[in-house]
Formats: sequence, C-alpha cells, structure tokens
Amino acid sequence: PLLAKNGANSNILENNIADIILAMDMFQQAQEKNPFSQELHRLIKADGFLLIKSDHISLENARKLILESGVWKIECELSTDYKCIPLN
Repeated sequence: PLLAKNGANSNILENNIADIILAMDMFQQAQEKNPFSQELHRLIKADGFLLIKSDHISLENARKLILESGVWKIECELSTDYKCIPLN
C-alpha cells in the first residue's frame, strides 16, 4: 500500500485489510518511525503479521523501533528480518 508522507494515516485503505505486510528496507526511509509503525498496525488484521527486513539499519535499531512503537510484538527473529504480530 501507499503510505502518506512520513507514514501518516493515508486514509486510502480501510482498517484491518492486510493479512501480511512486507516492509522491506522501509524503516530507514520513514522520517517519523512511530507514525509509520502505527499506520502499518492500522492496516493489519488482528491475526496478520508484519515481516520487517532490515538491511540498511542494524537489527538492534530495528528491534528498538519495533518495540518502542508500542503496537507490535516480535514473534520471530531471522537473520535480517523480524516477524511481528500486532498488539491489541
């Protein structure tokens, strides 16, 4: 999906429409990380998951951003990826 500038709510897509969201090398592009994480959370279904690939920032920084968002739980850590499930 297309996200508005800085990851703000795009209002283009309905809430809870995605089973899976793939965020490949996107964290480093978002100027504001929490709004970006929250927008992805808005789009995901309660039983869906987010796969974050982190090649351009360290896994440690990606982990910190994910957990600080307050809307994701890391379910599984892979070599350069995190599989996250939505909280709430």
